[in-house]
Amino acid sequence: MIQSIIDYKKNIASRYIPAEGSRLKEVVPEFDSYLYSEKLDGHLFFAYCTDAGVKFFNRSGTEFSLPNLENAFPKKSLGVWAGELYVDDERSRAFNVRTHLTTKSDKLRFAVFDSVEHLELPRMERLDLVKKHIPSEGAVHHIELRLTTSRKELFAEYEKVIEKGGEGLVITTPLNTTYKIKPQLTIDLAVIGYSLRETGEEMHDLLLAVAKGDQWIILGKVGGGFSEAEKKEWFQKLKPLECNSDQLEVASNGLIYQWVKPQIVIEVKCLDLIIEDSSGMIRKQALQYEEGKGYSKD
Repeated sequence: MIQSIIDYKKNIASRYIPAEGSRLKEVVPEFDSYLYSEKLDGHLFFAYCTDAGVKFFNRSGTEFSLPNLENAFPKKSLGVWAGELYVDDERSRAFNVRTHLTTKSDKLRFAVFDSVEHLELPRMERLDLVKKHIPSEGAVHHIELRLTTSRKELFAEYEKVIEKGGEGLVITTPLNTTYKIKPQLTIDLAVIGYSLRETGEEMHDLLLAVAKGDQWIILGKVGGGFSEAEKKEWFQKLKPLECNSDQLEVASNGLIYQWVKPQIVIEVKCLDLIIEDSSGMIRKQALQYEEGKGYSKD
């Protein structure tokens, strides 16, 4: 079972292509038809259905007891099913799912969208299996799929979903490519470090943090959106701001970040801002900054 989850995350879930809604027509190629569904704001979960009953697992392989969903799952739908665990509310949000998991709330719903044991089949055929074995309504149901032949219609449906406060669309093409279409988010973050390219003359990427009281919480890294000339300019801008730290952070190119004074704020664009998953709050290192001494772990 655990290996099935690992394989699914590696071969399927990690290959979904995220894109911002306004670029839908640019990113999604022209085809004769598309399958699409509204994207639910929840957590990726797996249901393992056997003759002995149903067990639910999160994406990390941790088992959860969910009595209302276990009782609602179709008894003869044997196998491993992937779906979205969400809250039956006016607007389900991922960060609310954890609370309802803790209380084993009857508001939890499981929307099945894939058959994990049949990954050798094309995506369209796996969707047919889901519709065959999982009902369209109830606490456990299959994702509502729609067919269209027009990217123009896809864009119109996306705008409707966003207008009513929804998360976005999931679109599957005849080539089994799946796109997650969502609105773009922007967030202001402080630059607290940078890494160099192997030449030692240009910035590779920036280490970013958000302020929480007198702490700096490391939030992530960004390296896209800079021209070659801008990377050189950023290196020259950041070099005079270097400071010490007792914390080590390693960039994707294997080089260690150089810490800088928290004096520069940039606006970052992204499609997801995730604060917790079904395992709990996502924790990041907290730092204290003191002029003349630099950063220390808190």
